[in-house]
Order: sequence, then structure tokens, then C-alpha cells
Amino acid sequence: MNNQRRKALAEIGDSLTEIMPALEEHLDALRSIQEEEEEAYDNMPEGLQMGERGEMSQAAIEAMSEALDALDNFITASVQDAIERAAE
Repeated sequence: MNNQRRKALAEIGDSLTEIMPALEEHLDALRSIQEEEEEAYDNMPEGLQMGERGEMSQAAIEAMSEALDALDNFITASVQDAIERAAE
């Protein structure tokens, strides 16, 4: 790999290092919102849980779970490590 591409990879790695704390904050915030929605669902009367409102709540919980998994995988996938190996 030439120096120009190594430098470009280093810049990407540096940018990722800068945004990781913000991504982790968003992950924590999303996790809190999901927990609040789960608690709200659990506190609904059974009739509401089985109705449209309950279905919408469950759909939101599932969507947030998918988002959490995707964001968590991105953060923990060692993207920066892979970039550093590529630059070697």
C-alpha cells in the first residue's frame, strides 16, 4: 500500500475515533428509550397490549432492538483495527 492510501486510512481511523464517544452516547440513549417503552408496554392493561396500541408499542420495541444491535455491532466490530491492519 502506498503512503497516500495509508494516510487516507489513517484519516478515516482518526475520524472514527472522534465519533465513537457520540455513537456510544446515542446507543445508551436509545437503550434507555427502549427500556421506557418496554416498561410502558408492561404496564398497559392486557386489553391495550393486545390492541393496536400494544402492537405499535411492540413494533417500536423491536425496531429499537434492531437499531441497538446494528449500532452495537458497528461500535464493537473493531472497524478501526481492521483499518489499521489494512494500512500495514
